Amino acid sequence: MIYKLSDIEKKYGPIVGSQWPQEVMWCESIVVPEPFCWNVVNTLAKRPWIRSYVNKDAKAPLLQALAYLVERKLWNELKTFDGCYNVRKERGRPLLQSAHSWAMAFDFNAEQNPLGGPSQFSDEFVKCFTDAGFYWGGDFQRPDPQHFTLLGF
Repeated sequence: MIYKLSDIEKKYGPIVGSQWPQEVMWCESIVVPEPFCWNVVNTLAKRPWIRSYVNKDAKAPLLQALAYLVERKLWNELKTFDGCYNVRKERGRPLLQSAHSWAMAFDFNAEQNPLGGPSQFSDEFVKCFTDAGFYWGGDFQRPDPQHFTLLGF
């Protein structure tokens, strides 16, 4: 399911200052499946990507996208996990909350796929996520190819 920014606060509750008060109701930790847990580096923790803290509604689509990567033999393209839950404003659009504020977005291979830069992901890799219900940041007006989100605009 794709969520619209206009409806997101209704379902998940508002961001208050720099906190999301309803985080504990909507988020949970998930175990990252093989082969990702030993081959993908969590750049925030500087260790293997073993767990993720995600919105419960993002859990199934994320696991489906990862399953597609394995099934389609594309999992080697995923090198780094660069974040999910981070309460903040959207970069370049300070009036809007980022989808990361509700743990509904994921960043991967950020160093190779910078905001405003070209994508290093194959079309087939991106399709694994879009087939699982994500929007891809590489298609945004200001490309953000590291970004995969369930929050539509």
